[in-house]
Amino acid sequence: MDIFKDTKSFFYITLIIFLSSTTYIRNIVWGNGLTLWEDVVKNAPQKERGHNNLGIAYDEIQNRLDEAMKEYLTALRINPYYPEAHHNLGNVYLKEGRIDEAVKEYETVLRLEPAYAKAYNSLGVAYFKQGRIDDAIIKYLTALRLKPFFPEAHNNLGNAYAEQNRFDEAIKEYLKALEISTDYANAHYNLGNAYYNQGRLDEAAREYLTALKINPKETEAHNNLGFVYYSLGRMDEAIKEYLTALGLKPDNVDAHYNLGRAYKTKGLKEEAKKEFEIVLKLKPDHLQSRQAIEGLKQ
Repeated sequence: MDIFKDTKSFFYITLIIFLSSTTYIRNIVWGNGLTLWEDVVKNAPQKERGHNNLGIAYDEIQNRLDEAMKEYLTALRINPYYPEAHHNLGNVYLKEGRIDEAVKEYETVLRLEPAYAKAYNSLGVAYFKQGRIDDAIIKYLTALRLKPFFPEAHNNLGNAYAEQNRFDEAIKEYLKALEISTDYANAHYNLGNAYYNQGRLDEAAREYLTALKINPKETEAHNNLGFVYYSLGRMDEAIKEYLTALGLKPDNVDAHYNLGRAYKTKGLKEEAKKEFEIVLKLKPDHLQSRQAIEGLKQ
């Protein structure tokens, strides 16, 4: 028996098992974006990139905005001249409705890096939320000059044109967004809205259905598809879509009101009254529901 040979073989087997186990553990850690960046920050707490990327994981993977903000602010304490962290912090402010603070962060990004297309697009979104539609359009167009194949900017520009009732121009932008990204659910949804506003109901229904194939949980697409069916006189299909929308979001005022109208059209007065009453509980100043209830009484 060769003891040296057996000992050597045992050493190699043990080493392989050890390396395999550490690789497996590392794969578990790095297989999850959140866990990966928590691990990076733990091992290199003074690196701004790790904090920024951990913030993205909290924000986009977990929707934990307070923790995301904390990480972005930490990244900026380490490096105040870090454009991406300013941009991401602005995105959190935007989600929280802190529009003025978001604008300041995006403007800081553009002072640090004037060719940052995403920041122009985000600043446009902030301006849009402030009702500054012309200013938003300028920012979206700037973003697209810097980055022509930017589906979000095309989609957002389309929304700005639609807000000004410039539906032909809006449709062109949504179609450009979809040329770049065919599975862009929000662009299909917005294109459906534009077609509806032009009275192109069949095309609107097609776009809502496409959006729902990509994202079946898009509440407003179900509600708007129901509205198209209602306009086409297809009440049972309309009711089905409104009920689906309410299954996803029970406090959707528009879906309750639209469902009430569909029930009323079908002669289901009690069901209609119930829906209008729910609307008034959710939104006591909803005049149309109050009038509808009065009409049912008469």
